[in-house]
Amino acid sequence: MMLSLKGNNFHGKIPKTFLDGNNLETLDLSQNKLQGNVPKSLIKCKALEVLNLGHN
Repeated sequence: MMLSLKGNNFHGKIPKTFLDGNNLETLDLSQNKLQGNVPKSLIKCKALEVLNLGHN
């Protein structure tokens, strides 16, 4: 599964529960205004192969 939220002008941190236990293979959060640390909950995303956080 792929989720692209690229270029949506999102602000703030990536929510911790946003990524818990899903089957995402690709997550694109690039070109937003996100800040802070990458949530440790990403470890639970065993299927995640691509994470794009560029230009935040």
